[in-house]
Amino acid sequence: MARRAFFGAAHGWIDVPIGARDDLRAREVEGPLLIEEYDSTLVLPPGCRATLDAWDNVVVTVGGGR
Repeated sequence: MARRAFFGAAHGWIDVPIGARDDLRAREVEGPLLIEEYDSTLVLPPGCRATLDAWDNVVVTVGGGR
């Protein structure tokens, strides 16, 4: 499943895959991605990465840093 999202002039409209928080459990994912939960949606823009820490918090890395 995917949804169109706008990421500004640099990227424009993109068909973005939709994932679940549990998708972050096994590996780090790279944006663009929409992470949907029952009560919220996390927008992960292009060039960002996300993973879960030891307490299941979503940790987002912006740009090239680690």
